[in-house]
Parts: sequence; C-alpha cells; structure tokens
Amino acid sequence: MKIENVKKPLWIITYAILLYFIVNNLATFLDYINSGIKLFTPLIIGGVLAFILNLILRFTEKKLFNKIFAKKLDKVKKVRRPVCVVIAYLVFAGIIYIIAKFISPKIQESISTFSANVPIYVNSITNYFSRIAIDYNIAEDIWTKFLENFGIVVSNTSQFLNSALPKIVDFTKTLTSSVFDVFIGIVFSAYMLLSKEKLILTVKKVMYAHMKKETADKTVSIFKHANKVFRSFVGGQITEAFILGILCYIGMLIFRMPYAPLISVIMGVSSLVPVIGPIVGTIPSALLILLESPVVALWFVVFIIVLQQVEGNIIYPRVVGSAIGLSGFWVLLAVTVGGSLFGVLGILLGVPLMAVLYTLYGEFVNKKISEKDIGEL
Repeated sequence: MKIENVKKPLWIITYAILLYFIVNNLATFLDYINSGIKLFTPLIIGGVLAFILNLILRFTEKKLFNKIFAKKLDKVKKVRRPVCVVIAYLVFAGIIYIIAKFISPKIQESISTFSANVPIYVNSITNYFSRIAIDYNIAEDIWTKFLENFGIVVSNTSQFLNSALPKIVDFTKTLTSSVFDVFIGIVFSAYMLLSKEKLILTVKKVMYAHMKKETADKTVSIFKHANKVFRSFVGGQITEAFILGILCYIGMLIFRMPYAPLISVIMGVSSLVPVIGPIVGTIPSALLILLESPVVALWFVVFIIVLQQVEGNIIYPRVVGSAIGLSGFWVLLAVTVGGSLFGVLGILLGVPLMAVLYTLYGEFVNKKISEKDIGEL
C-alpha cells in the first residue's frame, strides 16, 4: 500500500479525534483560548489598532499624499509612510478626544434629564392607565398589581441609566489602567504600520518554506480575500454608523425630538450590527421618547424608517459595497451564531467571517460539481 493512500485517512481520523475532544471539552478549550488571549493581549491590541489605523493610512497615502505630491513622489517616497502613520494616529486621537470632550457630556446630560423626569413620567402613565381601568372596569387587585410591577420596571430602568455611564467610564478606566499592555500595543501597531509589507513578505516566506506551493498559494489567496472582506466591512460599518448617527442627530434637532444626543449614539452604535442592529436601537429609543410624548414617539419611528431606507438604498451600497456578498438570511445567521458564541465581538465580526467561509465553501462545492460533470443545475 502506498504511503500517500494512507496519509489522507490518517489525517481525517486525526481531525475527527481532535474535533471530538474539543466538543467534549469545550469549556476547557475556551479557557485555554482565553488564557492565550490574555498572554498575547499587547499583540492583539496592536493588531486591532493597526487594522483600524490602516484604513486611515490607506486613505492618506493613496487619496491625499499621492495626489498632493504627484510630481515629487520619488523625492518624498521615503517620508510618505512615516508621515501618513503620524497623521493616522493624530486622526484617531482626535476622534477619541471629540467623543470624550463633546459627545460624552451630551449623553450624560440626556441620561440625567431622563432620570430627573422619571417621577413625572410615572405619574402621567399611572393617571392614563387609571382612567383606562375606570372606563373598562378592570378589577382593583389586578390594577394594583400592574402598578406595582410597572413601578418596579421604571425604578430599575432609572437606576440602570443612572449607573450606566459611570460603569462605562469605570470600564474605560480599567481598560486603560493596564498602561503597559496599551503602550506595548501601540508600539506593536506602529511597527506593523511602518513595515506592513515586510511583515507580509516574512509570513509568505514562512508559509512557502513549510507548505507545498499549491497549499501556500491557496492560503495566500484566502488571506487576501479575508483581508478585503474584513477591511470593507469594518471600515464600511464604522463609516456608515458615523453617518447614520450624525443624520439621526440632525433630524432629531430639526424636528425638536427629545434626547437627541443619547438616541443618536444608540442608533449609531446599534447600526454596527447588520440587519437587526437598527431594530434593536429603535425599540429602546422609541420607548424613551414615548414617555415624553406618544405622538413624538410615533413620528420618531416614521423618521427612523425613512432614514433606514436612505441608509439601505443609498449609504450602505456606496460605503460598504458588495464585498460581503451575503444574503439577509446568512447575515442574520452569522449575527445570531456569532453573538451566541463570542458575545458582542461575535456579533460584530460574525458577518465578515461568514462571508469568507461562504465564499470558500462555495468554491469547494463548485469545484466538486465541475469534477462530476453534472452540468447546469
């Protein structure tokens, strides 16, 4: 028997045993992954930061630097990368400063206003339902129980909103308190951005040294496709969320709707999640306005529906484009499964990961069909 004929079954058996072990010890396996993540935290921070900053870097190099210095490109080529990296860091730092200086106080003001108005909302809603109870002869004990539960819900909501921003601030402080990890992560990101072509070339050399040429070619192709999908999706979703949040804020100011800063941030952040994100953001936002005015809440829902149509038909195709290549069904599946397995990170990155897997499996299926000479299906 030839060795080549034995290798394939052995690999299949090995993978099957490994998969069985992982499934039966999933908690332990995830613990090992978490331990590895903690160990490589600076490198992960650097990689994530470099990936985000690379979006700005590509824009400054190709759209700005190359056009401004088109006639002197050969002379300034050596300083192009360092200058554009510095610009990318300055832009990123500027965005964080604007959020901390201008947006956060507005959000805190909206939360404080809502919390201060909670007693007024409770009295208004209680009186409204009291009239309904009298008009429809609702039993007193049922009505009393309803009011008790309603009071508990409103009280818990108020407490949550009052404590939400401090908790976010505390989380941010905790995140930034690990100065060493963050600092080393920034250093890693700078090295990655300044010499990304050399790093990519090094990885390629390692792959071609340890893999067959066909396998290495396929791996490089997969990474190129994955990079394109993730870059388009992440950059597009962030840009789209920013545009949607700004449009929502401007529209709410024009129509004089309450809690414009808070709700605009909610809508912007929720739109990072495809398909269900805008719905998830609209429901609590509408409920907040409902306590202020039912009529305004209705107009808010209409406004968001119109805004979503503009976003879906004009903004999203231009910003994100067709790089994802997934139908609504697969997007929803990716968000659901990703969220169940990895929480918020899974929700945000599940879609581009699903897009990559979908493309790879599609190529595999098409190859198998062509080998069987089935013809058109």
